[in-house]
Amino acid sequence: QRLLYRAMPGIEPQPGGLDGAMEHLTDPERDRAPVVHLIALGPLLAKAETAREADNLALETGRRLAFLVHQGGQVIWTLRAPPEGPWPEAERALGKAVAALRGPIHLHCESLIAPLAQAWGIDLPSERVLVTPPGGTVGYYPDYATRAAARTKLGLSEDAPLFLLFGRLGEGKDIDAAVTAFGALHAAHPEAHLLILGNTAPGERRGRIRRRFDGLPHVRVIETHTADNSLQWFLRAADWAVMPYREGHTPEALMTVMSFGLPVIAPDRDVISRLVPGDAGLLYDPDTQDGLEQSLFQAMAVDQDTTCTMGDTARAAMAGRRWQPTAEALLPLLEKRLTGQAVTLDFE
Repeated sequence: QRLLYRAMPGIEPQPGGLDGAMEHLTDPERDRAPVVHLIALGPLLAKAETAREADNLALETGRRLAFLVHQGGQVIWTLRAPPEGPWPEAERALGKAVAALRGPIHLHCESLIAPLAQAWGIDLPSERVLVTPPGGTVGYYPDYATRAAARTKLGLSEDAPLFLLFGRLGEGKDIDAAVTAFGALHAAHPEAHLLILGNTAPGERRGRIRRRFDGLPHVRVIETHTADNSLQWFLRAADWAVMPYREGHTPEALMTVMSFGLPVIAPDRDVISRLVPGDAGLLYDPDTQDGLEQSLFQAMAVDQDTTCTMGDTARAAMAGRRWQPTAEALLPLLEKRLTGQAVTLDFE
């Protein structure tokens, strides 16, 4: 998100969320109504402690957004994943309220339109959908650690195969399938290791993944947020990234591991195959029961030099990606004000 806004000259994102936008709307010193760029809806319901509170908060938030649009503001929604907060039904209701504002909805791949429309229970007509390819993250994170230094820091020998499952830990990735597949690999190759690294996804019980899998033979789970300057120690120590995404998710973490020069093992979904060149990873058929397991075995058979070359290809693929196309597509929308647009306000 920061990289996107950096590519927009003249646009200065302001903190404060929806409350800040509403204050902006009523500030007499402001001559333009605000734009609210929604990325995830779950945080808007974070204060709720019960399902009823979440439902009421979703209704209230939808009304506030409608009032903002009625006053000439703009709401843009970048849709990246299905509802994944602790209150999915309330989050889905809020998503329907946002869609009802008839504002632009932004996605990163055409193939995400159908599954996300179904997951949210909304219509995504072509005239309101804006699709732009995601930019890369090469150069954004600190990246000065060597493989040898990273492995020393993790207490790992130079030649131990290390597979890394990285990113938000929740329903967006089939973590059970990855651990099961690794178990089969470890039985044949006891020298192999699996590191699961990521923060708990919204709506998931914190520590659940760690309690389930940490302590299995050569499986380590670090279930917490990792600071930007610490990512390099884990990603530079790994040989392969295992990214078992489910349908309907924008593979942001996959792009991060590729930017660190890791070849990837991932399902052959359209949104992923567009990002991963054929010689930058192993893509398996997600409908084949043992596809992930077979890819792990294939990876073990690749020599170190070839693995490094594949990683270089992955990094080069990300280095060639820019945020300018998305910025150029969104900028006119961010500058646009729909003064006087008719919006139904539910004050019941």
